[in-house]
This record gives sequence, C-alpha cells and structure tokens, in this order.
Amino acid sequence: METAEHNGTDKLSEYRSRTPQKWHVFIFPIFLVCLVFILYANTFNSPFILDDWRNIVANYSIRLSELDSESIRDAAVESTISTRPLANLTFAGNYFLHQLWLPGYHLVNILIHAATGVLLFLFFKITLSLDLRQQRNDHAHLLAFSAALLWTVHPLHVQSVTYIIQRMNSLAAMFYILAMLLYIRGRIAPVLKKKVFYFFGCLLSGLLALGSKEIAATLPFFILLYEWFFLQGMSRAWVKKRLLPMAAVGVLLVIIGVFYLGTDPLTLIKSSYRIRDFTLIERVLTEFRVVVFYISQVFLPHPSRLNLEHHFSVSTSMFDPFTTILSLLLLLSLFTAGIMLARKQRILSFAIFWFLGNLLIESSVIGLEIIFEHRTYLPSMFIILAVAVLADRLLQEARLKKAVLVLVVIMFSTWTFQRNMVWQDELTLAKDSALKSPDKPRAQMNLGRAFEAVGDYENSVRHYEKALSLNPSIGAAMLHYNLGNVLAAQNKLDEAVAHYWKAVSLEPGKPAITINLAVTLSKQKRYAEAENILKDLLQRHPQVAGEIHNNLGIIMSEQGRLASAEFHFSESVKLGFPLAAMNLEEVKKERANRARENYMFLRTPGSQRRSPGR
Repeated sequence: METAEHNGTDKLSEYRSRTPQKWHVFIFPIFLVCLVFILYANTFNSPFILDDWRNIVANYSIRLSELDSESIRDAAVESTISTRPLANLTFAGNYFLHQLWLPGYHLVNILIHAATGVLLFLFFKITLSLDLRQQRNDHAHLLAFSAALLWTVHPLHVQSVTYIIQRMNSLAAMFYILAMLLYIRGRIAPVLKKKVFYFFGCLLSGLLALGSKEIAATLPFFILLYEWFFLQGMSRAWVKKRLLPMAAVGVLLVIIGVFYLGTDPLTLIKSSYRIRDFTLIERVLTEFRVVVFYISQVFLPHPSRLNLEHHFSVSTSMFDPFTTILSLLLLLSLFTAGIMLARKQRILSFAIFWFLGNLLIESSVIGLEIIFEHRTYLPSMFIILAVAVLADRLLQEARLKKAVLVLVVIMFSTWTFQRNMVWQDELTLAKDSALKSPDKPRAQMNLGRAFEAVGDYENSVRHYEKALSLNPSIGAAMLHYNLGNVLAAQNKLDEAVAHYWKAVSLEPGKPAITINLAVTLSKQKRYAEAENILKDLLQRHPQVAGEIHNNLGIIMSEQGRLASAEFHFSESVKLGFPLAAMNLEEVKKERANRARENYMFLRTPGSQRRSPGR
C-alpha cells in the first residue's frame, strides 16, 4: 500500500509537472484589478459612517504628524481597538498622508479587495491543480479565474470594501489567503531554501492577518486541514504520525484564545453582553438562522436583500421562532454532508468546513451584533469555488459554461455597482436601511442623524421619535440626547432640556449629555443651575475637565464675570482643550478693554462721585 508521504510527494511532483507559465496567468489578475476599480469607482467619496467616526475620525491616536516610534506605537496599540494594530497603522498612514480626505481611505480599501481577488485566483489555481480530478492545468486556470472573478464582483462584499472601517476585515482576509498560498508554495517548493522562505512568509502573513482582525485565529486549523485534505489524501496513517504537530496547533489556538480573551474567557464573554438587548443563549440560537441567511445571500445577493442594518428577531428558544430548529437541522445536515463528501468530493467538503469554521468566531458566543454582511467576506470564498466546480461538472458544453459565467458576472457586477450607489452618501444609506428595517430602532436613529447632518431638523426629530416609540432597551439615552441636540438647534430650549434630563437619568455616566444640558440651561439664562451641574460633573469626570472648564468659562463670561472666566479658560488650556486658547485670548482682551474704559472714565473731569458727607 502506498504511504501517505509517498501520496503527498506524488501530488506535489504532479503539480510541478503541470505548471507551465502562460500568458493568462498575468492577464487574469490584471482583468480582476481593473474590474474592481470600475465597480467601486462611485465610492471614493462615500462618507464616514457609524464606527468610522469612533475608530478613525475621533481617534486621535492615528493622527500622525511625524513618523517617530512613539507616535507609531500609539497609533498601533492605543487606538480604540488595540488588538488590531496593523489595521490601525494603515488608518494612521492614511491620516499622515492626507488627514481625513475620503478618496485616500477608499483607495486603500479597493486595492486590498483587488489584491485579495488576485491572491484567491492563485490559491484556487493551486488547489484545483492539486485535486486529482483536475488533470488539465489550463482548465484549472480557467476554473480558478472564474471562481475568483465571481467572488471579487459579488455584491455581498460591498460592506467589506466601501464601509471604511471594515478594512480590518478585508485586510485580515487578504493576509489569511496569502498565508495559505505561501504555505502551499512552501510545500511544493523543490529546494529547501525556497521552502524556508515561503514558510517564513506564511508565518509573517498569519501574524499580519491576526494583527488586522481576530477572525484570523482559525488560520492554523485550516492550514492543517488543507494539508490533510489536498496533500495527504486524508490518510489516517498520516494523522497518527502527526499527532504531536496537531497537538501543537491545538496549543497555539489556545494561546491565541488566551491572548484575546484572557485566562477567564467566560467572564469576558459574559461582560460583552452588558450593552446588548439579548442574552448569550438567545444570540447562539439566533445565529443558526443568521448563518442560514448568510448562505442565502451568497446564492442570491440582490441589492434588495442587502442591508447595513438587518433587523433579525431574536430566538428565545429552539422553537421560537420555529425556523430556529429548522436552521439548526439544516446546518447539521450541511456539516454531515461535509463529512460524507470528504473522500470523493474534497473541494465541496472543504468548502463546507471553511464556511462554517470561519463564521465560528463571530457567529457563536461572543456578544457581538447579531448580523453584519461583512462577516461573510472570508467564509464565502470556498463556497464560490465549490459552486464553480459543480457548475463546471453539470454544464458539459464549453460555450454554455462561458455564457453562464458572463451572465452571472454581469448580473453580480450590476448589483454591486447599484449597491455602491446606495453608499454614496449617509442619507441614501440611512434611508435604505430604515426602509428595509422599519422596526429597528438603530436604523431609524441613523436616519434621524443623517437628516440632522443636512439640517433637516423636522425629519430628524420625526425619526428620532419613531426610534423611541419602538421602545429600544439599549440606546434610549442616546436617542433622547440626539433629540435634545436637534431641538436646541431649533431654539426649542424647554423641550431640549427635558430630553437632556431624560438622557441623564438613563445614563448618568455620559459626560457629553450633562455638558449639553448645562450649555442649554445657560442659553435660558439659568446660569446658577448650569454652573452647579458642571462643577458637580468636574468632580465625577475629571477625564473631561478641559471641556468642562471651557464651558464654565463661557458661562462666567456671559455673566460678565471675566476674572472667573479667565481662570477657567486658563485651566482648560493647561489641560489641552483645543477651543479654550481662543476663548482665553478674547476674555483677556475684553478685560483689558474694560480696564481701559474704567481708567478713562475716572480720568474724565466731573466724573468722580462725591464722597458722602462732603
């Protein structure tokens, strides 16, 4: 009987003998890159939205002015999400080159997506060539290109490319595939020197993927699974002889888990639900339905089914809703099919495990949002290849194959371009989400915020109030705060104050709400109340002392208490609040002018009052 080692060696030799360098090896990647730029050409000015503001616009750690080691370190690990240093550094690089100029950020995202498509083509080409059923290398090239092309133009990936902060996701996927590709190249390299080079590149790429987003934690497992599937013919003898390396992979996965979750992961996971309106059990049950929905989106990604804010009702039990148990049974059937197909249909089997395994981190117990389309970016890759392989086997006529491919590519490309049109500005995107998820409070809140940004306060108030009417258990304080801001902008101060007080009562730990309340009270000439609120806030939240002192200075200045105003502005300047310096200069000038006027008044003949009794 042939040994597993001989079987693997024969496959590698066979691959080397069937790898001629053809012109289409270069033409295919060029075509992919050009097509990506055409499809995403209308996104270069798509705005910052949602998490972009927190992680990029308001993230002062990435605002590099000099490329010194301390600034670079701060950008990498002092940013909002410190566990993704590489992604943070790319945003810092954008800011260093052009600050908040939108096209620069989108250009990098588009380049990452194009590069991922090219790497996927190379990865698929090797995989198909290693598979025993793909005897003709030219055919493997064409099939690999078809699969990579379909994945690259797929409308489901718009969120990963056009939503700027999701560079974290696409960057991790790019390095993930690069690591897989380099591993395979290292395995087929005939010279030890090249093997070392490729394996080192694989290790480096894996670390870069992990430094972009935690989804890359599954990489060691899938490298091992790929080796067993495609290089070792699923040999049990090979598994028995490699128990120690497999144990090492298991230990590595545990180390990665401890790095991100700590030594008490259960406590950390439970704490992630503090800001959610669902429990751990409810999330796990709901994710069965979500994963099935992801599968449906891969096969039918019409723009009407794509949404930034999907409204997914929570599963409260295995039978409520009843689709929960049906979804679980479907996923179990899919997993079983993966096992049963493994011997004879390895690409199809591997695709199933790849899809389910790469969704495991974000679709299981961690208290993340229920659903986001960008999570399918990496998992969908092998599903697309499996579909291409099945279509290739079912369609015998070469012309029919080409016609179907062209038709699907045109359809997907059209849908991708149409979906990107929705992302062109914040208002159109928010309208799209609210129309598709009318009963989701956050979708209504985002639409209210978008109307507020363009100065349409009437519609803004209407959608904020609609969001409140949906009784959100999380986010009600922010809705009252936003309503307060809009009403204050309309000079409806009494209503604004009422909403600010409600927001403060719901979330007393948010300084911004209390500061805006005090500012609005001062506009009503209720200076004593505003001053007391701010001084109390100063004791409880010294981390925003600079802003508080600045607002106290404004209140003092409005009352003519210039000495007190100068004191507070000076304190604010010392604490680095950016607007305080200008306010301080104005108060100093006003004090100087007032002193000059008083001096001139005293110098004027007949202006002095007579003393009593004279």
